[in-house]
Amino acid sequence: KFVQKHQEYQGRPMYVAGQSYGGQYIPGISGYLARAKNPLVNFKGAAIGNGIVNMELQVGTYPIYGYENNLISFYAFLAMQIDSWLCQTALHLHIPALYNFCNQAYLQLRYNLSNPNDIREKSDYPQPGIIDQYLNSEVFRSQIGTRRKYLMCNPDLNQTIYPMYYTYKLDDLTDALNNGENI
Repeated sequence: KFVQKHQEYQGRPMYVAGQSYGGQYIPGISGYLARAKNPLVNFKGAAIGNGIVNMELQVGTYPIYGYENNLISFYAFLAMQIDSWLCQTALHLHIPALYNFCNQAYLQLRYNLSNPNDIREKSDYPQPGIIDQYLNSEVFRSQIGTRRKYLMCNPDLNQTIYPMYYTYKLDDLTDALNNGENI
């Protein structure tokens, strides 16, 4: 419907891109566009940067990534290997109560060890507590016109999102790749 409403985009090359949680919706959009073969949409490909496409598979790569890039010690690597195995088991057996545990391997690398945009540099991300303090300050809240408190990791929202977050999107990527799209 978008290209029907905005005819200036009909037939123009179209790429879909996203990062992080985009790994959950970019494959679906790409797979849909690849299967639809709409002559008005000139779908050319997709890009996913640091995307969560298959958490069960990906969580096992965090310790290896950290160790092989000299971001963690051998002992931290071993501890993260155990955590990753537990997380993969929880994901495979669909145990939502342990999904929050699965974020710890990723958060350890992101907040404490490296800059996710350039691992050669120390992290430029402030610790979560500093972000919370700033976003909850009276000055900031009055500037954006809200009285509500900011919650970085709202547990109610996380419990709603996690079942979607840990689903697998590889089938949609396969459909797009088999259709000759550039992914």
